[in-house]
Amino acid sequence: MAKMILNMKNLFVIILILCSLCVYAYEWDTKSLRIEKQIGLISIEYPVFKGEYSFKINNAINQKVNAKLDAFKTSDAYVATLYGYYKIYFESENRLSFSIFYFAYNGGERPFQIVDTFSFVNNNRITANDFVTNKEGLKELLVEKIKAEKKNRGFKPTVDLMLDSYVEDFVLTENGVTWIFPAGLMGVFKEGEFEIFLTWEELKGVANKI
Repeated sequence: MAKMILNMKNLFVIILILCSLCVYAYEWDTKSLRIEKQIGLISIEYPVFKGEYSFKINNAINQKVNAKLDAFKTSDAYVATLYGYYKIYFESENRLSFSIFYFAYNGGERPFQIVDTFSFVNNNRITANDFVTNKEGLKELLVEKIKAEKKNRGFKPTVDLMLDSYVEDFVLTENGVTWIFPAGLMGVFKEGEFEIFLTWEELKGVANKI
């Protein structure tokens, strides 16, 4: 009897080890959603993930997409057009990162851009609080990189925006983290969007490697 209990314990330990080594193979289809309004159009493409590990991911996507739809389906003609597409940044073993970009037109001179970002490790969604240890230090690094990129693009290297509310707009990549800032957020719309990549080495002292 004691030998049987010992064997059962060994089997349980083996199962735990095997589970810790499980690899999530991410597969997805593209869903196209199109809603014609009296004036304007809603057209969004976003990923729908397949398999037993897809519920958390798809639920997170649906919450974000539905929030956009609720806002634009009930809006008047002044806010009439919404176009969305997605981009997979990294997919390997137990890691997945992607974003959904939206361009919305509100009747002004130009559209405005919105982005939703998603990063998962072992099927758990990662937030900045999971790895950022010094937000002020991180903001300094981001501002420095944004200024350098603006200068490269031929624009005035200034950053007036408070970055606090945008620290969560990131995707994990193979060797670090990319923060995404929509077009118009850092200045004029023609400057375009900014994707600021920081390696784990650069993030030492402000973030822990995941």
